[in-house]
Amino acid sequence: MKIKFGTDGWRGVIAKDFTFENLKRVSSAYSEWLKSKGFKKVIIGYDTRFMSEEFAKECGRVLMKKGISVSISSEPSPTPEVSWNIINKKVDGGIVITASHNPYYYNGFKIKNQFGGPAETEDTNEIELFIEKVELPDTEKVDPPAEDFKSPYIQHLLRTIDQKLFMENSKKIVVDAMHGAGRGYIKTILEPLEWDVIEIRGDINPHFGGGRPEPTGENLFLLSKTVVDESAFAGIATDGDGDRVGVVDGEGKFVTPHIVFALIFKHLVEDRKIKGKVFKNFSTSDMIDKLAKKYGVECVTTPIGFKYISKKMVEENGMMGGEESGGFGISINSMERDGIFSGLMLLEMACYRDKSIERLKMELFDDVGPHFQVRKDIPISMDKKVELKDFEKIGNYKVLKIENIDGKKYRLDNGGWVLLRPSGTEPLIRIYSEAETHNEAEKQISLLREMIGI
Repeated sequence: MKIKFGTDGWRGVIAKDFTFENLKRVSSAYSEWLKSKGFKKVIIGYDTRFMSEEFAKECGRVLMKKGISVSISSEPSPTPEVSWNIINKKVDGGIVITASHNPYYYNGFKIKNQFGGPAETEDTNEIELFIEKVELPDTEKVDPPAEDFKSPYIQHLLRTIDQKLFMENSKKIVVDAMHGAGRGYIKTILEPLEWDVIEIRGDINPHFGGGRPEPTGENLFLLSKTVVDESAFAGIATDGDGDRVGVVDGEGKFVTPHIVFALIFKHLVEDRKIKGKVFKNFSTSDMIDKLAKKYGVECVTTPIGFKYISKKMVEENGMMGGEESGGFGISINSMERDGIFSGLMLLEMACYRDKSIERLKMELFDDVGPHFQVRKDIPISMDKKVELKDFEKIGNYKVLKIENIDGKKYRLDNGGWVLLRPSGTEPLIRIYSEAETHNEAEKQISLLREMIGI
């Protein structure tokens, strides 16, 4: 098979594509690329998926045999923890063995740059050139040293949040780790601050209970139910590798990542008085643009894939960057997505303002108007091509403008939009929609599906 890096690393089906031999080949190529750049040291983390620890150790062995200094996490490690430790340890980059939110039968190989962000396309293109021509080393009798990445990361998070504020406003919350690498983190941080933290799905289960560890509304039924049953203030979920966040309010209702992004943005500017540009990807709500205009802050739209946001945050004094899938990078933490820290920032906002998540959402809509988003992921065969056409109308809606940053976004005469885009990580077509009501957002997707025949 031809190994290609997608939107966020290389992913494949375990035992079919993601094999030890292919992993050794990718690790060898990465090693040669590191040496070509004069880089000498990396760290390696891994999630709770089947064989992730063994895959991570094999990566470490390959790199060591190729002359790269390596240390590996002593336990499953969320991606944001690896990213932060790259900066903290001043190493040249990192690897995370994870397929993030993908189904249980996938695993993956994420590369992190020296700023802790996702490897840029130019870099992964260069690494791919090494893949077919590298020699695979004998990795017997080599073991990479293990290191504690968790303790310094947790201490950093404690230093960064307002601990006094949390202690003065302690609450009961439910945390859903979705059997992923983020298990135990929020509980470890908030329980000493006198919070009552109930964690669900906090055990290691490489099958993820039969689902996929993606914190979307349809996957968080148990979190919603537990919040209601326990009369909790809110629910916070993290995905398989801890870089995305999902939120449920005190009524058990899912809060979209678009709203979470907007609320954290408000908190950073209005409460924390942080300045700088904000970055969002092409599928993210117009609420961010409207808030940026209100604050006199520049809002920059990028293609989909956090690697585009991370790079710009480093280069252009970014305050925050985010995407509609629930991944947010915040400058006071790191330039990579961090579901754990994002959840803490939202809770900090609620404490600062002494308001429920429901009330914060209502006040957000008072600021920018109601915005409702819907996303549909439609499986397609690998050989099926969906043509992205320039429509003048979608149903009865007139298309006012077409944007082509990544896929096609049709801006409609009702003030809403609908976006059509092939996935960069899975055999899916994704359709995104935003409108003033949920029903209208659903309708826009249905009309576009009819027009393109999927």
